[in-house]
Amino acid sequence: MSRRDNRAGALPVAVIALVFACFAAICIMFMSMKDLKAQVGEYESQVQEMESRMAVLSDRETVTDATQPTTETGTTENSQTFAAAKGLFEDEWRGLKVAWYGDSLTELYYHCEYVNQYFGFEGFNCGISGTSVANLNEKSMCHPERMTMEGKAIPNDAEVIIIMAGTNDWAANVPLGDDRLSFDADGHLRVDNATFYGACHMMFYNLTKMYPDAYILVAGSPIAASNQLNLYNEQDLTSFEYGSALCHAASMWGIPSFNVGEMMGINVNNVDDASALMYEGIHFVDGGARMAAEVIIQEICKLKYFK
Repeated sequence: MSRRDNRAGALPVAVIALVFACFAAICIMFMSMKDLKAQVGEYESQVQEMESRMAVLSDRETVTDATQPTTETGTTENSQTFAAAKGLFEDEWRGLKVAWYGDSLTELYYHCEYVNQYFGFEGFNCGISGTSVANLNEKSMCHPERMTMEGKAIPNDAEVIIIMAGTNDWAANVPLGDDRLSFDADGHLRVDNATFYGACHMMFYNLTKMYPDAYILVAGSPIAASNQLNLYNEQDLTSFEYGSALCHAASMWGIPSFNVGEMMGINVNNVDDASALMYEGIHFVDGGARMAAEVIIQEICKLKYFK
């Protein structure tokens, strides 16, 4: 056989080998691309999850300036909602008519606005600066006249009444007194409303009689201290302890409660460094309002709304 014939015979073999080599290379490339696509898909899923988490964090950190002017309906000009853990009963609270009953912390309305915005509440500002629970004057929260005071009255058709109080009782050195309930032969409440417990019982007695269809919720009181007042008053009590007493009295009336002071992280060791949350050691700045609002939102989401 000639050299030319040998080359001719070898040519088909080389071609076949080349075809197989190309096919193998294509198969390997296909498998690599498949693996790469799977890896890209997993990466995209991780990125989406991370973006979702960042969005939640961004919602928590982005709020309006609570010092900006409010409208007559009690909403800020730049409405902003909170991101909170969705509770079992959250949707039951949407759009309710809510009266916020309390002292200057309520009248300033900062934390109330955030909660209103989150749930879509029709909110009513029933707070009055300087208001105590105990019977110190005609504006004391235990009196029926205070509940119906012109311009600050609790609406007769309020579906929810949220109470935060006790700071002014702390500042006025009101004694806690006896927490026991007592009634006369006619069923009238007999308590000393010059004491904190007695006044709390009187307040709950009047609220439940005057607003029998309202869902009452107690939010206690944040801890307080100021340049004019020490952390402990003359009764050797903090405002935090008045908030706890308010919650204890509420429990005796079957009224759900939580002490916002227990959940804000402000305590006797760091109250002096809490200027980012409170001013004058008593009132919320925006950071404190945001924190209090988130506590209230999360606690409300755990509760079933009974109409």
